[in-house]
Amino acid sequence: MLGGDSMEKMSAMREASPIRVFIADSNPLVQQTLIRLLKSESDIDVCGVAGNYEQLFRRLDSTAVDILILDLDGADMHGLELVRELTQKYPGLPILGISMRDETFYARQMIDAGGRGYLMKQDAANKMMEAIRTVLKIGIYLNDAVRRKMNVERR
Repeated sequence: MLGGDSMEKMSAMREASPIRVFIADSNPLVQQTLIRLLKSESDIDVCGVAGNYEQLFRRLDSTAVDILILDLDGADMHGLELVRELTQKYPGLPILGISMRDETFYARQMIDAGGRGYLMKQDAANKMMEAIRTVLKIGIYLNDAVRRKMNVERR
């Protein structure tokens, strides 16, 4: 994970250039919805999309990414195991997990696996931009109720 100085430098660099977001979700409808949502923001660039495990690794190897939005319930994407594998292969890459599962179930596991945040898909339209910006500026995104329950301080 990036240290405080590195995160501050990256945050300053991002202010001058768009935030490069990569989407990994096996559902084409969800992919398109997220793309539309993210492209509505002037400081966001959707730099890649993957619908399966093989595409994800192949495209991440050749794409500059600031944050990965990862579906944890993908058919062949293996959820939390994939997060662990990604954080080992790409140690500085912030991963924001999304899922249909309740945050109280998945949020702690996501953070323990090396992810930087968790968002329920039904909250994506209202909270996605806040989640992305919080992960990139502070380090971890969880909604306030989950953070209090888990007693996690934003890093």
